[in-house]
Amino acid sequence: MINDPDNSLIKLNNSDTIVSVKKAVNFFLDSFKSQNNFNVNLIDSSKGIDLRIYLEDNKWIDIFGEKKKQPFSILIGKKSMTFYFRDNHKYFNDGSSNLNIKISKTVKKGGESTIRLHNLQETKNLIDFVFNKKLGLNLNTKTNAKKAKHLNLLRYGKFSRNDLHAQTVLEKDFVEGAGKWGLHGIVKVPETKNNFVFFVTFGSKEGGHEFKEGITKEGLLTWQSQPQQRLHHPRIKDFINHDETVNSIHLLLRTDPSDDYTYLGDLKYVSHDPEVEMPVQFKWQILDWEIKKSIFDEIGLKLGKTDGSKGSKQTKPKLTKTNQLILTKELPKKGKPIKRTKNYRVKGKTDYEKKSKDSKKIGDLGEELVLKWEQEKLIRLGIHKKAIRVSLDDDSLGYDIESYNEQEQRIYIEVKTTTGSLNTPFFITPNEIEVSKEKGEQFFIYRLFNLDKELPAAEYYFNQGAVEESYDIVPTEFLAYFNSEM
Repeated sequence: MINDPDNSLIKLNNSDTIVSVKKAVNFFLDSFKSQNNFNVNLIDSSKGIDLRIYLEDNKWIDIFGEKKKQPFSILIGKKSMTFYFRDNHKYFNDGSSNLNIKISKTVKKGGESTIRLHNLQETKNLIDFVFNKKLGLNLNTKTNAKKAKHLNLLRYGKFSRNDLHAQTVLEKDFVEGAGKWGLHGIVKVPETKNNFVFFVTFGSKEGGHEFKEGITKEGLLTWQSQPQQRLHHPRIKDFINHDETVNSIHLLLRTDPSDDYTYLGDLKYVSHDPEVEMPVQFKWQILDWEIKKSIFDEIGLKLGKTDGSKGSKQTKPKLTKTNQLILTKELPKKGKPIKRTKNYRVKGKTDYEKKSKDSKKIGDLGEELVLKWEQEKLIRLGIHKKAIRVSLDDDSLGYDIESYNEQEQRIYIEVKTTTGSLNTPFFITPNEIEVSKEKGEQFFIYRLFNLDKELPAAEYYFNQGAVEESYDIVPTEFLAYFNSEM
């Protein structure tokens, strides 16, 4: 089991440690992931990153004839990593010759042996000798086990192309400005079916084509494929059919070509323009989107309504699946204040009881859709907490659902649902407005519209923060107190 509470591996891959050492460390850790008897703890110490290797006490007794607390550890430096044999040099014959490591030397110091490891091959030799031959494990060190299937990415972390190349544990050296990881804007993650990395530099040009891309305040990314790609290109078909619950597309973005990339999150397909190609125009939603002003200011990211396919027709989302929520690619039009007249006339009689029951049914469907969406989000993020529909027990809280963001911070969601269109206004209580002020960035409005009550399914957009910052609030009812004496 690998324990990394301080994200030390991310820090290592972002550091100036040489690539061969990064590859060796990642390979070493991958070798231990399936070993339940071992615990490998990553410690961010003053000397560097420490890998402390623990084994169940009875196992040490079987091997050494006595109880051992922590026989092995590795200290990672910029140009090598040092493997320490804690008081066990006699058992391992005191020699690097047995490890077949020609560059390194074994030195006795304070009852421990020290071996310097500089690259992947030396690390494989050490694992074969110490852990496979001496300890009787069966760790895989075959040369063809080259590539890691999943990238270790921390939200809003900084990454160079070299950092991501190193995580794939490729034998081939990284070359800046050449090859997939050194040059391409779209890179498929090795040994995955359809996982990709999008390297995006806003304002970049390729072959005379300037990419017009941007991100809205709602986390909607306008993105263009490579200039030579047509709609029938196999890669474009993969993107159109992308299912974020099965595969991942990682967005790494920068606004300055001289900077490293910032990981903004994974993407969900929203739409594409069926009439434009070379390049193909896409809309993507950044999953679990949150506005991080300080981070965005640091990387020079300005949010707006950038649209690289202005004037073109976009494919309209179709509600076809049960419990489906589709994020809209547009926002409601700015509303106009309601003009009041002196005379209010109502034609016919309103069945308020029926209207109330219908509204409650629509509201319940919307809340259930969002609850399931949030539960799936938490599973996808690996967060072992539950989203709760608190309105079932108390509808006076000012919100309907409690959930968590990717930092496992609690968020509060008020769901507003309609069978009407995107621009349909909604009712909101004074309590909900006050709670939105109190909770601030932890408060969300999920506005569901075009609800299909039979599926059920709906389109939606969301808004974060105090309600009055994004909506005009118009009074529509009055409270009357009796003020006359009988």
